[in-house]
Amino acid sequence: RKCSLSTTSLFDAAPRLETVPETEARGAVPFVDTEGNSFIECYCDSVAELNGVKYTIGIPCDHSVALCCFDEEDQLIPVPLHVKLMDDLFPVAQRLVEDEFGEELSLQRTPQVLTLMGEMEEMADDDDEDDFDSDDEQVEVILSFEHRRKEYNLVRLSDPVLVVGKCNSEDPSKRFLLTPDESAEVMPLLEQLFLDFHHEALGKE
Repeated sequence: RKCSLSTTSLFDAAPRLETVPETEARGAVPFVDTEGNSFIECYCDSVAELNGVKYTIGIPCDHSVALCCFDEEDQLIPVPLHVKLMDDLFPVAQRLVEDEFGEELSLQRTPQVLTLMGEMEEMADDDDEDDFDSDDEQVEVILSFEHRRKEYNLVRLSDPVLVVGKCNSEDPSKRFLLTPDESAEVMPLLEQLFLDFHHEALGKE
């Protein structure tokens, strides 16, 4: 039992997670960054309750991508979203996506992750030469470019990115993204709760 003791010691009530009904999960819900006045649209996957506070776990509606570079061990390392390097790289990558794909795809910098809006082909086969493993995650290289004598790759992530927002009874059509302090406190517990729930569900199939 990975987290049952630690979570109950930190929270007054035992944490629980429930999946969102399929009829409700189909609609896009904005997860709003109240500090940056931006948002990311997600499909709601599940709802968790910790210490009386309800959190919605969503999956981005658009394709989750990352800008990466190779380290000294030839491992792809993602560039963090909120650093100056990303400020430099994003306009370059955005322009290259527009040049390469025209109106078919558009690169977006959301509060939580880079996304590609538009229709994309299915992931290539595992033996494709443009596929790489990054920290045990399979990624597909969409395009590569050089910036200040260093190569960068825009890659599509195969594993889903989870976005967490707090429910608000005054505006149920939106979710509000966690502050850095809130994220540091609850995200490890929510991630483990989510993984345990889905592993248990797979075991019942």
